Amino acid sequence: MAVAPTYTIFLLALPLQGTAAVAFRGVDRVVLSHLNTENRGRIYTVYTLVWAVGAVLGPQLVSVTLIIVDWRTIFLILTLFRSGCCCRGFSQTPFNSG
Repeated sequence: MAVAPTYTIFLLALPLQGTAAVAFRGVDRVVLSHLNTENRGRIYTVYTLVWAVGAVLGPQLVSVTLIIVDWRTIFLILTLFRSGCCCRGFSQTPFNSG
């Protein structure tokens, strides 16, 4: 999305992003439940809190950032952040006892 040369290509890429988001949302709680069996209630609470905070603060942060940079930069920042989170791995969650 960050490398889309035009807004039209950006709009055409949105279904791909939506498909990836659906795949993640379909397995996220299953993976959390499998990785954190002894702390399932706590991990679901934190998971829901993070989604709620992100839903409230995300649009506000994007609006402020758009005053400084263009829309491509926001998608580049999100891509780098998500890549870093994925590379870090699930085994390093604060809820794992091992």
